[in-house]
Amino acid sequence: MAKYSKDRSIWISKPSAIKATPTRMMNAKASILTVGCLSMKSPIGFAAKIITATATSMAATMIHLLSTMPTAVFYAVEALAAHEEPQRHYGRAAVAAYVEGIEGRLMRSMKSILGSTLAQQSTEVGAGRSVRYLDVVGGFLRHLKRVAEHDAGHELPGIERPLACMVLGRPVYFVDDDAERDAAAQAALLQAAREAGFRDIRLQYEPIAAALNYETTVQREQLVLVADIGGGTSDFSLVRVGPARRRRAE
Repeated sequence: MAKYSKDRSIWISKPSAIKATPTRMMNAKASILTVGCLSMKSPIGFAAKIITATATSMAATMIHLLSTMPTAVFYAVEALAAHEEPQRHYGRAAVAAYVEGIEGRLMRSMKSILGSTLAQQSTEVGAGRSVRYLDVVGGFLRHLKRVAEHDAGHELPGIERPLACMVLGRPVYFVDDDAERDAAAQAALLQAAREAGFRDIRLQYEPIAAALNYETTVQREQLVLVADIGGGTSDFSLVRVGPARRRRAE
């Protein structure tokens, strides 16, 4: 049986028969139709992408979905020995473990705890195990770093070339009308990134990241509406993009 905890992550107290549906299998929380575009957030919900949405682009849309990593971590506690730690699954593997009904806890909408007192607190994931909320975010970033290093060819025998630089997306406001909590949320995110092994960290607003990504595909100037709908924040931005603007610093 599944239920929601106070931080809105999903807790599964025991295996359950949950049907696999397209809604469950897709990272649909940040996908919406905009002015001729489909806006989708990338893996951590810390950046975003836009792809053209037309009747003939469904195949490209599915390829895009499969090339991203949903912001999800599943802590599997089924049949753990007393000395064992929960097995962690990330992205689509996390969602699949949840759909299969494996005993454990699915954590999503991780940014929603940033800027709150929950960030430094711990929460139970099952079988008497607990994890600090900020460590959930950090663990996801470390996994993302390992995947990126592998895909970029940074893991070579006898050669250590870890990725140390990253552009990290953030919502325009983590917390509305509270500058202090918004700053605390950004500081917590940067702390998690540093603990994951990143040293040179640059921030970019998620709607702007989406617009910059989409701008690489356009052949003429356009005015686009970027709709970034996430688990805890929603941003709407009108951005002018075009080939002549790609090399501008601002």
